[in-house]
Amino acid sequence: MTKTTRNNIKWTCNEIRDLLVEKNKDYGDSALDPDNIFSKLDSAQAICARIDDKLSRIKNVGLDEKTEDTLDDLIGYLILLKIARSNATARATVYTACNCKHGCSICSDTCDCVCNVELSEGYAPPWSHEVEKVTVFGRDA
Repeated sequence: MTKTTRNNIKWTCNEIRDLLVEKNKDYGDSALDPDNIFSKLDSAQAICARIDDKLSRIKNVGLDEKTEDTLDDLIGYLILLKIARSNATARATVYTACNCKHGCSICSDTCDCVCNVELSEGYAPPWSHEVEKVTVFGRDA
């Protein structure tokens, strides 16, 4: 690796670090310690949703001088996700699918399917309960 490449890596990482520190100050650590006023997602799940938003923007708009901040935000969210996942409870993979025998659309509070089972630790929305991974046509769904 050349000295220029090594310095470019360090410079870019420092820029992302400074961006994360500044945004964390502005947003009050909301990515890693969410207030959960409206959303009840844990920090890792909420960060994944933000990553999906940034990837959708890149997919739909592309990357250019006007959207370069999207790339910086995406890198920042990936770093925050790594930090959030360092919490042992955030390491579980949650498949966002309903395992209900009736289908999500007709579940009610009286239904005894997995959608209405309360988790032992805190709130999780019905669509985030861990369900058995499904294989469709020889590949994971």
